[in-house]
Order: sequence, then structure tokens, then C-alpha cells
Amino acid sequence: MNPLERLIQETIRRTGLTREQVLQKFKEKQREMSGLLPDLEIMRIVARELEQSRRLKIGDLVPGMSGVDLVARVERIYEPRKIPGQESLHRLALVLRDETGEIRTVIWDDERAGGEKLRLVQSGLLKRGEVVEIKNAYVRETADHSPELCLNLRSSISILPPTDPRVKVLPPPEYRRTKVGELVEQLKEVDIVGRVLSTGEVRAFERGGKTGKRSSFVLGDETGKVRVVLWDDKAEIVKGLRRGDLVLVENARVKWVDGIPELHVSQGRVVHNPIVENPPPEIKEPLRIADLDRGMEVELVARVREVRGPTEFSRNGGTGRVLSLLLCDETGSIRATLWDDAATLSIKEGDVLRLKRAKTKVNPQTEKVELSVDDPNQVEINPPGVVVSEPRVRRVKIAELEPDEDLLEVIGRVIEVGELRIHRGSKVLNLVIGDETGCTRVSLWGENAEKGTALKPGQVLKLENAQAVTWGDQIELRLGRGGNLQIDPPLAEPLPELEALRAAFRQPREVPIEELQPQMRAKIRGTVVKVIMKRPLFSICPYCGRSLGAVDHTPYCPECGREVKPKYRAVLTLMLDDGTGVVRGVFFGNVAEKIMGLSAEEIARKLESTPSFQEFYRELGLEGKELVVVGVAREDRITPDQLEFMVERAESPNFVKEAEELLEEVRK
Repeated sequence: MNPLERLIQETIRRTGLTREQVLQKFKEKQREMSGLLPDLEIMRIVARELEQSRRLKIGDLVPGMSGVDLVARVERIYEPRKIPGQESLHRLALVLRDETGEIRTVIWDDERAGGEKLRLVQSGLLKRGEVVEIKNAYVRETADHSPELCLNLRSSISILPPTDPRVKVLPPPEYRRTKVGELVEQLKEVDIVGRVLSTGEVRAFERGGKTGKRSSFVLGDETGKVRVVLWDDKAEIVKGLRRGDLVLVENARVKWVDGIPELHVSQGRVVHNPIVENPPPEIKEPLRIADLDRGMEVELVARVREVRGPTEFSRNGGTGRVLSLLLCDETGSIRATLWDDAATLSIKEGDVLRLKRAKTKVNPQTEKVELSVDDPNQVEINPPGVVVSEPRVRRVKIAELEPDEDLLEVIGRVIEVGELRIHRGSKVLNLVIGDETGCTRVSLWGENAEKGTALKPGQVLKLENAQAVTWGDQIELRLGRGGNLQIDPPLAEPLPELEALRAAFRQPREVPIEELQPQMRAKIRGTVVKVIMKRPLFSICPYCGRSLGAVDHTPYCPECGREVKPKYRAVLTLMLDDGTGVVRGVFFGNVAEKIMGLSAEEIARKLESTPSFQEFYRELGLEGKELVVVGVAREDRITPDQLEFMVERAESPNFVKEAEELLEEVRK
């Protein structure tokens, strides 16, 4: 037996490959070497590479490896995505698994180069559970420092037949669908089958300087209900869904919002009316408040927490009526407006309501979902046998506050205490409190105001059932007669000391945009690269600070339950870029007026004479302007994994002052 044949047989024995597979690798290496080495030396190289690749398992992979050959089972497949600006280039993603673990795998393919990998996925040949052989891949490190297997144009992927001996040593495919009631925080991605209970509308939004789309629907099975949020191209799917339709959602990302799960689909799949075994039955239970989104027609059971009105208003020479309610269940709260005959119903706090065919809409001022009911037959008061759990108070940090939120629990240390005063016959006490994320003004009313008169800076407060409203330039917490004030309660987590809070808010640290984290208070410097074309004003009630709705274009305050003369507040949204990243900056009140160079009243007058928001902002000339801003970063609730920066103060850079401060540092 010659040395070449002996080496071939030894390689077959050590690797477990067939003779044909070893010879194929030998011939490939012969072509690559183009006669530079003798066959025996080429076979030695092939033997070393094959032995190395046969030993590699997913658990062995570390960033920096190249020339990786691997056999693994496909655990998940994500839909291919085109690369913007390079229409022929596609990015595919898989999750591969073997007996040592799993790894995210990214495949790059170009249609101009044949697109063989792309066709493998698009044709449906590559399915979950298949075993694939990958050749000449490399491993890189992801942003979270995990290894990621990558295939470029020189890499290959092929499906192994079930008879291949390498298939038998892999663990069997783990393919199971999750029930809604089984969703827990440990789950990152799931497949789920359910019935459509309600659908919302498609909306466009600005994200990172680009336009995206979002929609949602509520999915239910025999164990519960969950909202499914669809992003970008997937958002249009909701238009073809109807109540009762069967839907399979694959590769949905589980996201927890205020302790309630949502399923988000961007790269996953939504299969309409799939063929599945044991499909869930029709679901006839009412929805929860947390399930609601814009553009839905819903059935809801909730408890009445507040009643405002009814109020009469003039309309087309006649008279209309409106009744404003704050409804709650165990998942949250929502404003509901009853009109005309529905507003005459005798509803009181504590009643349980069953609403049928109620329509959801979005308050244009706050972008929050509200309910609207026109017909008294849509409302059933205290239906027999129906119980609504107590509302869940939501614990938030100060940086997470948004206007017009209810049922909040906030803990903070007192920084300043005002004097007790009388406002419209009620006792009011104003405070400033802070936590590790920011500070905010607090107004205590009635008995809570009297209780707060003994407070001193440095003490800790716990506000229960508080409301967040817009007042002045910032968001304020309000604790009324339905709220509860605790002084110096036991703390699960320590709060910064008083002097540390004062110092942090006087001199926040300047950071690059890429280093911003949720709930971080900081100073950033950036150039305005885009102005978000939204209405630069919103109307608030001059008495309570709530954002206003409208009754036939007549300003109406649902909190006060009456028509009011609105007070304007400026609002401005800018995309800021500092070279390390881009963040959306939100400016309120006097801060927004300062940047625009106009008062709120001047903005209102200018809007009347300007044909469009685009023209209004173009005349302001904000793009290209450099700003230094102080505020708090927080997660954007509309777009996952995005930050927005709530600006407290802003100014143009003072280069002379900065140079003097730099010289002073050098002298030290």
C-alpha cells in the first residue's frame, strides 16, 4: 500500500467520513494548490484540516476562528433581509445547535454571485430540524460579547441526508410551540399558535432618521391572550387578519412591558390559517386594557376608577353630551369617553362595565390609546357574575414618567419643600424629589398636602396611585384624594443621598451618545441631522395640566369634566448626532421655545399662516445646528431597543467658555 493510500484510509478511520468525502476534499485542495505541492503533502494538509474540523463543536467556537467546518442542526430560521443600498446583497440568519450548545449564524449571499445560499432558504429546502454541513466559515464577537458564526461568499452550506452517520450523533430537533400562559421572562423567542381576537391599524413612525411601520393584533388560545406587534414590512399583514382567524407566529421575540408579555415580530414569520394539529378553540373572552392598540373594535370588562361629567357642549346649533371615565383592570388603565345618549347613563366610581364594540383611538396630543362609545346599548353596568381584579399600580423610576399616566408608584428622596397654599379651594403643597435617574416636581393635594407639611429635605417619599401631568417645561407628579403618601417607608433598594442628588443634577457628566443607557442623566453634544415633522404644540388644561381632547373641536378636559380655554405648550423632536451615534431628543415647554426662537403663542400664530409643518420647520433652519443638552435617556416605548433623550435644558456651545475651562484643567 503506497503512502498516499495509507494516509487516505487513516483519515477515513479518524474522521468517520466516507472515502468519497475524503477524496472530494483532496481534489478540492489539489485545485486550490494548482500543482505547487505533491499529492502526498496535499493529503497531509487535508488530513489535518479534516481532523480539526471533525473535532470542532459549537461549544469549541470562539471569536477569531476562521476556516471553520461544522455539522449542526438548524434550530431556527429567520427570513432573508436585503441590505439597504445593495439590492443584490442579502443577510440570512439561523440558530444552529449540536450536543454542546447553540450559536447564532449569519449568512451573507449575493444574487450576482449565484445566490445559492439564498435560494436554499427561499425554496423551502432548508427547514427547521435539518442537519447542515458548513464549510470555511469564521467566528466573530457580537455586541454582547457572544460568538457568532458567519458565512461569506467563499463559505458554503449544504443539507445532509438523514442517512449520513454525522446526523445520528446530533440531538433530535426541539420543536415545540409555546402556549400564551407559558410565557415567562426566561423565554427569548417563541413559536405560538392562536386565534385573532382583535386587530389594530398600521402606523408609520420615524426611527433613526428613517421611516418604519408598526401594527398589532391580539392573539389568544385556551390559556390566555397576548398582543403581537408587527414591524416594518410585517406590519401590513394585519390588514388581512379577521377575528377568529388561526395564526402561527414563528421566531417572535418576547418583550416584557410593565410586567406583561408582548410578542414582537420583525424577522420572524406570521402564517395565516396554517395547517396544525389540535388548533385552539374560538376565544370569546373580553380583552384586557394592556391588549388594546389604535384602530381596534373591542369588548372590554373594566372597573370605573374616576367619573368626570357629564358635560353639555354646543354642536351644529344643538347640544351634545360627553362623559369621561378612567377605567382600570389588573393590567392597567385607560381613558374612555361616552357621547350623547351614552353619556346619560348612571355610572359611578367602583362600577364594573362591559363595553361592546367600543372603538380605540389615539389622543393626538399624548399618542395614548383611548376608548370611545356612542351607543348606550354598548355599555352593560355591573353585569352579574363578572369580577374585575384590583388595578395593578405600576412602579416607575422618575426618568420613565410620561404625561397623562395613572396608577403610578414612585419612590424618591425629597430635595426641596415648598409652602402650603390654597388653590381653587384646595390645599396644595409642592415638592421636588429625586432618585438615581432624575428629579421631578410633585404636587400633593388635600389631606396628602397637610401630611406633607412636616417633610424636610433628605426624607424619602413613596407615592401610590399618583398621576403624571405636564406642567411648565417638565412632567409633574400629582397625588390627589385617591392617592396615598408614605413617609420614610422601608426601601428595597437604596436611594442616593441628598447631597449626591443635588450635585448630580447641578453637574451631569458629558458622555458620547453611544454610551447612553436607559435612565442615565447626562449632558450630550450633537448636531441636528433631522427634524421630526410633528405638530410643535399641544394643548393642556390651564387648571390641572392634563392634555386636552376635543368635543367637535371645542377643547375639553376629561380630568376636570368641562370645556376649558386651552393653554399651549411647545414640543420639539430632533435627531441629534455626535459622530458616535444618533438619538432622538424631545424638548418641552420653554426649552422647545428657546430652540425654536418663538413663544408658544407665536408658534400658534405662525402655524395659522404656514401651509405645512415642513414649511414651518424649514423656516426655522434647525438642521445643522449644534446643541449641548442636559436630560435623561430612556427606552422608547414605540420602537424597541431604541433610546430617546428627554431634554431638561439646552443651549448652543459656548466655545470661549469651554476653552477657558480646558485651560483651567491644564493649569491644575
